[in-house]
Amino acid sequence: MWRWPCTTACMRTLLVEQGGAAPDELRRIVERGSTELVSEPGATGGEVDRVVIWDAKGPERGSEPAGGVRWPRSAEVMIVAPDTRGLPAPEASNVFAWPADADRLKMAFMTGG
Repeated sequence: MWRWPCTTACMRTLLVEQGGAAPDELRRIVERGSTELVSEPGATGGEVDRVVIWDAKGPERGSEPAGGVRWPRSAEVMIVAPDTRGLPAPEASNVFAWPADADRLKMAFMTGG
């Protein structure tokens, strides 16, 4: 598959859907804020700039978000869940309650993080 060559303005985003499909509006926000949206972890050869984890079960899940999915350490990680209590994340500012934090998530995608 041929890809448009990326410059520094590229933003490849991996969307990990855990516990069910991401809501349509969430998917639209992620698509609009990305140069390329990937839903298969190996599709970019591991080269992604941002990882968005939709965690439908939130704290009920009982394991780490995204299970065995791997991505570069340099990628920004955002966790979106209906209930965010107790969710582990690299930074508390990267945890978004859905749909309550939809506007904050839109701003994060507009500003690049």
